[in-house]
Parts: sequence; C-alpha cells; structure tokens
Amino acid sequence: MEQLANFYKPQITSVNRKNSNEQHGLLERLGKPQTASPPLFQLRDYQKQVIGQIYYWYRWGKKSVMLVSPTGSGKTLTATHIISDAVSRNCRVLFIVHREPLIDQTVNTLVAYGIPASEIGFIKAGYPGAEGDEMVIVASIQTLARRDYPENIGLVIFDETHTTSFYSSAQDLIYHYATAPVVALSKVKFLHLTATPYRTKAKEYFPHVEVVVQAPDIKSLSEMGYLVPARHFGYGGLLDLTKLDTGKDGDYKQSQLNVVCAEPEYNAEVVRRFKQICPNRKAIAFCAGVEQSQLLTKLFNEQGIVTAHIQAETPTEARKEIFTRFKNGEIQIISSVGTLTEGFDEPSVEAVIIARPTKSLALLIQMCGRGLRLFPDKEDCLLLDFGENFKRLGRIDKKRSISLCPSPPRPTTDTKECPDCHALINIFLRICPECGYVFPAGSDKEELEDDFLPEFGELLDEETKKKITYIRAQRKARFTRLLPPDDLWALWSKRYSDTILCNDWLLSAVFRGDTSPVAQQQFLSYLNSFNPHSSKWVSFHMELEFGNPNRIYKSKSIGRYSPPPVTLERMNWWELLQVSNSATPEQVKGAYSKLAPKLEEDEIKLLNWAYDEFKNSTEPQSDKEYVLSEIIDWRDVIAEIDLHLARIGWSVERAKAYLMRTYGVKSRLYLTDCQLLSFRDYLKAQ
Repeated sequence: MEQLANFYKPQITSVNRKNSNEQHGLLERLGKPQTASPPLFQLRDYQKQVIGQIYYWYRWGKKSVMLVSPTGSGKTLTATHIISDAVSRNCRVLFIVHREPLIDQTVNTLVAYGIPASEIGFIKAGYPGAEGDEMVIVASIQTLARRDYPENIGLVIFDETHTTSFYSSAQDLIYHYATAPVVALSKVKFLHLTATPYRTKAKEYFPHVEVVVQAPDIKSLSEMGYLVPARHFGYGGLLDLTKLDTGKDGDYKQSQLNVVCAEPEYNAEVVRRFKQICPNRKAIAFCAGVEQSQLLTKLFNEQGIVTAHIQAETPTEARKEIFTRFKNGEIQIISSVGTLTEGFDEPSVEAVIIARPTKSLALLIQMCGRGLRLFPDKEDCLLLDFGENFKRLGRIDKKRSISLCPSPPRPTTDTKECPDCHALINIFLRICPECGYVFPAGSDKEELEDDFLPEFGELLDEETKKKITYIRAQRKARFTRLLPPDDLWALWSKRYSDTILCNDWLLSAVFRGDTSPVAQQQFLSYLNSFNPHSSKWVSFHMELEFGNPNRIYKSKSIGRYSPPPVTLERMNWWELLQVSNSATPEQVKGAYSKLAPKLEEDEIKLLNWAYDEFKNSTEPQSDKEYVLSEIIDWRDVIAEIDLHLARIGWSVERAKAYLMRTYGVKSRLYLTDCQLLSFRDYLKAQ
C-alpha cells in the first residue's frame, strides 16, 4: 500500500493526551479493551482490492469516494483498515454515524484492530467529549450539528451515507471541510460507506460523490462463501395496498401503515405462515408500527413461540437483555419497529419476517441483510415477505446498477410467486427450485410493444410507416406460428406492389433488439426447421433479424449500437442442462432445479431454451398444423376479430382475460393459426 501522507492533509505532528481516565471508563463500560493490541482480523482478498481502488482514486485526484459493500461483507472492518492507515500517517479522521449502536460497534472494531482507545474521541451526548487532539473522532451527525467542528481533519467518513449525508447539516459539514465551493477542489478527503446506495425519492441522489467503488454483491459473496444464500418467499394479497398513499419521503405514509398493518387477520396470517414454513428458526420481524409489533409479539407467544418486542424507546439495558437472551436461544423471535435495520449484527438469525410493505429498496435490503451473516450449521436464510416487497422492488440478490445521478423509478418485474410453495423466484424460471413446480409454457413471456422500430436514416411518410409496422408484425407472427419466413416477401408484393420491401425495415422485428445467445438459438431453431442445410440462407435471415456486426445502427430505444456477431452453431440442450441426451424427464427437471438458482437472467433464459428443446424432442408433434403452401393475410382475420370485439362491447382487458383463460396467452400474437380462427368464430357467435 502506497504512502497516504501525500493526500491526507493537513497532518498532525504532535499528540497530547488529556483526561484519558474518562475515556478508559467509557470503554470499560462498553466492554472494550483499553490498550492497543495487534489486529484481530485479516482482510479478505476483495477487501484488499476495494481499499486499493479507493487509494487509486485518491492518488488520481478524486476527493470524494463512495464504497458500496453489502451488509455482512465487513464494511466496518474495511473502513477501520483505512482509518488505521490514516492514523499511522498522522492524518486525523472524523467518522460520522447517525445511531448510537453504530458508535459502539465502530469503536469496538477500531480498538480490536489496534487503534489505542486513548486515540479515540467522541462527539455524542452521553459520551466523553473529544479533547481536541484525538486522532479519530466518532461523531453523531445530530450532535455535530450543534457543536463546533473538530479541527485539522484530513479524512471525513460518512457511515451509512444513504442516511447520514442526507441530514440537513451534512451539506454544511462537507463544505466546511472542503473549504471550496465544490468537493472536487477540497483539500480534505471524503469516504462514503453504504450497503444500499439508493434513495426512495427519484430526485434525490449523491451530489457530493465523485466515484463509486463496489465490493462483490450479495449473490457473489454468497457464492464465495462469505454470506449464506437467501431464499425468498412472498405472500401477495394479504394487505389492501390501495389504502396506502405515498408520502413526501417517497415511501408509504406512516400513519396509514400503522392502521393497515395492525389488522389482527393480517398478523395472524403472518404467524400461521411462519409456523407452516420454519417454526423452529430464530427470526427477527420488521413491523410498520408499535401497535402491530406488540400484537405480533402477543400472537407468537400465544402459539408457544417465545417472542420479544423492541422499539426506539426501549431502554438500553432492556434492549441488551433481549439481545443476550436471543443470542443464547431463550428468545426465538425479536419483533421490532425501526431498530434492527442498522447496527444489529447477530449472525444466528435464520429467518427474516418482513411484516410491512415499503417502497424503499434501501430499507428492504437492510432488513433482509440482517439474516445473511455466517453462523455454524447455518445453511441459508429464509426471507418471508408479507408486503409484496420482492414483487415491487425485486430480489435482494439481484444485480443492480449504481448511479450518482437522479433517475426516474422503473417498475421491477424480475420475480414471480410459486403457486405451490409461495417462493419468490426469478420470473424467467420454468421450474421452481424450492418445490419442483413446473410453470405452464408461455408463463414467462412478456408483453412487448414494438418500440424498437429502427431509425433508418430516411424520412418516411405516414403511409410507409404503417406499411413497415404491418410487415414487421407479420415477420413476428410467422416466427410465433412457425410459418415459412420467405412467404413474407410474397405477402408484401401482394399488398404493396408499388413499394419495394427494404430489408433494413425488418431489423429486430422478432426479438425487439434482443441479440442474446438464447434469442439467436431460438431463431436458429426456427430457421433450421425449414432449411437446415443452407448456411447462406440461414445467415441471411440471422443478420436480417440481429443485424450486421460491421454496421452501425440507430434505434429509438437504445440509440446507436453495433450488434454482436451472429452464430450459426446450434447448441445442444443436454450439454446446457449437463445431462446425457437420453436423460429422463425427472433427470432433466432435477438438473434444471440444481442449475437455475446459480444463474443470471440471460443464463436462465438459455437454460429455458434448453428445457424447451428437450420437451420438443420428446413430445408428439402430430397435433401441430402448419400452413405452408398458402399465403394467408392474417391482417384480415385480426380486423374481423376487432370488429366483433367492438360489436359485442368487449374491452381489451376482457379479451386478454379470455385469451389467458382459454389459450394460456395474453395476446393474439401468441395464438396458433387454429386458435386465432377459433377465437374469431367464438366472437362471431356471440
């Protein structure tokens, strides 16, 4: 590690200790060693890497860095090493927190890492005041707003910066130490620590951060063996979310949450589901209000499950007693209101009960993260969501991008609920890895609008645009119904003999810009069913759909882009599923369930393709009817359907409901030829 003296300034050249007896008395009360000792911790490889990245950015002139490191990844230890480096170079550090438990936790780690207790000062009511010459000042952001700022600080660290840096006094503090109108010109360095760099309000962001350094995410840490796997369970329909409005902070209004979540039937269902799934697991429950938490505690105790309630006003000694009894196994569940989301580090937690809804991704991840730490004989952690939060915000182990700029909220639809076991799994999984339930074919299809119309570089009149929209829909329909792709040109000539069909008009007509391996394999399967021996013909249609990698395209959806090379090599389903080509359905299903939880979204889609290929290779094909010789204008059929829908007064929603109930699809686009005609005849008879 390179020297820090050149970028941690100003330096302290002498240290005088005053009133150290008061410091030692406090540390003795907190149960901390009073003298420096060799560090008790060894940094993991990824912690060394993120520290190196932080120092790299400081060396290159960045003044404010954010470290994003998940709960349980050792974020405090990483910061402690940086603090130790700074102190060893006479750089004075200000460490800012917003909760009292975080003060105790931080000081414990600092002293255990080898920083003498006499080098640590406090700015917090109830703690000995800083004398002015301690090398590390641990301060409450609330108290610091009413005190004089400590002098000669070279490094300012915001712990839980998704909260601390948004206090009204934080901006004044930053500009005080920056001594400049912008952080980029500061002489003091800033380090922002968080596991959840998200804000509920779309307009809130991190204006004082210049660069982000990321530790491995939750899923990666689980695969590396540093966190236990998270298993998501969700229960929809238990709460009437229509009774909840959004407040100024971007989350549900607290007054309404208190009423809705305190309903006895709802909390009784929480208890019933817990007893059904994991009756013997140690758990923590997060409630919306005090009344609900007390009711939930009462209901659990009535069922013989020893449960204790804590809230913000619970006295410190009473809280410590509850934590000790929970740690020793005398209490099975702690029900809480806003007290366990930060600074609670009991690793024996085996289940997390989320008995409230929230719109805050940061809050959801903080709640769930309390259960992911390692503990002897602990194999996983069950996350029981009774507020539809995973459906609203996504799984906590989902890969998410981090932005320092404000962005509008985007709906998340990356999970679905298993109808058998209620596990929340990736929306693209075909088989539930928890119970083995097989979802019906087509249940993972998305309703796609054709918003990927390429910008062809030419000015098109409205009539030509209508023609292009029509022929692109026909291209998609031929793929969906397994009709020959070349009939498209004959259909165009029949309808629009006065206009030449430009091949570029068909770009991405089927997959709407998706050039992933699974999209290419699906299209290859389609093409090979008509002409498997002509690589030139297959290559033509592949580039017609996915684009020529030697060209630059521009679309309304993603702007300018260059597509990846297309592949003409078919993958084998048995190799992707890691089974033999003679595997039984049970063996394939077992292999799928084993592989799927470890994969990312695109890999799951490829696994789904392999599973579909297996089913197609084993299911009888005699019931499929293809129209190969006759050119049919399905636009006339669809127009007739629209006339019948208008005649009988069916809304779009009612038509979709009928299609789902009768054919298992949400759109006419996915109907086979026979199904489309059957739907038309049904409407005609009404």
